[in-house]
Amino acid sequence: MRTCWIFLAAMAAAVASADPAVKALLVVTSVAGEVSAPVVESLHAPFASALSGENFEIVHARDLLGAAQGAVEANASPMRLAELCGAEVLLTASLDSCARRTFGAPPIAGQLAVTWTLTAKRVPDGTLLCSATAPYSGRKHAWSVWDANGAFLREEGLRASVRPAAAAFLAAAKGRVSASARPNPVTLAVVANVAGADVKVDGVTVGLAGPRLQAPLAVPVTPGLHTLEVAYPWMAPYRTTLRITEATTFVINLQESQEGQAMRQKDELLRAAVKRLLEGGATDDDAKLLRARGCAKSLKANSFSFSGMPERLSVVSVESDGVDVVILRLKDE
Repeated sequence: MRTCWIFLAAMAAAVASADPAVKALLVVTSVAGEVSAPVVESLHAPFASALSGENFEIVHARDLLGAAQGAVEANASPMRLAELCGAEVLLTASLDSCARRTFGAPPIAGQLAVTWTLTAKRVPDGTLLCSATAPYSGRKHAWSVWDANGAFLREEGLRASVRPAAAAFLAAAKGRVSASARPNPVTLAVVANVAGADVKVDGVTVGLAGPRLQAPLAVPVTPGLHTLEVAYPWMAPYRTTLRITEATTFVINLQESQEGQAMRQKDELLRAAVKRLLEGGATDDDAKLLRARGCAKSLKANSFSFSGMPERLSVVSVESDGVDVVILRLKDE
């Protein structure tokens, strides 16, 4: 009985001393031009499965962003994504090369040769924790089989290369990657003068700016250097780089862009044209057609001769304070 208790105590001590799983965001990339982006993306799930376990707990960016917050832009920072996901480590699996090796002259057989490089970096400072390069050679196939099924065999070989590459990395990471204390996040609050302005932090869409100080968009960030971008259609985008060490509120006053000013002027002309049209006795359908065609100048260029619009209109163009004003009138019946 005493031996049994000693064994159980030893087991409990081993469990207690085991390192907790490290939360990691996984990014799968490729520099091998012959492999398409959809094929590379399809390898994310096998890598996540192979790397998950005692060492790592893989978290996914899609769980953070969701459909309501939009997609990650091409230049979004993976490190920032990892930080927002609460990950302690950023794992990158890079496909360095993927080529078919031939045997014989002329070729009688072919074999897929793949090289992966997996790295682990600390979040958020980017410190390199470990890296492993894993070459892989697939099965040999007769050349006739390669000619007939080349694309399928390449994808099959890539999937087969995932587990050995992950195993090589886990062996290299053992004892070198562990959970660590992270600084407490601080709040970055954003308010904009335009309702619905899009906010990005470090290239990642995080939501819509708040309409007032009492209801800002609150984003948790790690103390340090960050980029803030606020944008809205027809407004000049706002972008700045800032160091945040404590809770900070930014009130952004977006200014109308040149394109926005031109669009507003066209809208004013269109509203004036529609008002004149309705005052002249035209129907609501006529006005809807007018709005649907855009600004009054584009309608003038078309002479109002489009399907559904009665041929009852004339156009008078006058200049007022240096501005070309288009006036619509009903033709005398």
